[in-house]
Amino acid sequence: MAARALRRHIRAALASDLPLVVHTRSASADTLQLLRDEGGGRVRGVFHCFTETLEVARAALELGFFVSFSGILTFRNADDLRQVAREVPLDRCLIETDSPYLAPAPKRGRQQPRLRAVCAAKLAEVKGWRWASWPPPYGRTSSGFLPSQAGARPESKLKQNISSFSIYL
Repeated sequence: MAARALRRHIRAALASDLPLVVHTRSASADTLQLLRDEGGGRVRGVFHCFTETLEVARAALELGFFVSFSGILTFRNADDLRQVAREVPLDRCLIETDSPYLAPAPKRGRQQPRLRAVCAAKLAEVKGWRWASWPPPYGRTSSGFLPSQAGARPESKLKQNISSFSIYL
């Protein structure tokens, strides 16, 4: 049932030229195989709320996907995920809170998109960068993820609305 639904979503993403948002948990091998079979290297999107292994991240990147890290990156027991985040290139990283349940520690249970800054600061720390000198990913990353409409640059709207939306919306 889930495989059939994912196939339909992949086809819809291709037909509409919109990015596919993938949330896979304990089914990464099947998910990646379906993306290869149905997407044929043409579908793009993001592995939302990523919690899988480095091997899965590499496969997603190889398929042209972005990897989005949520507040889980800040959880005490997320050392493995932080190692994955360290390896994902910045221009392929997205951040999100997926609030309220996956908001960053210690703000769990709060519905506040502005908490993305906590996720971004943790990602900067993981990558060994000072937060003040870390380049914000909004424009560069979103231009490869969001479709452009009628020649408009999607990241310009994204930058204007950054305080109230998740990074990849």
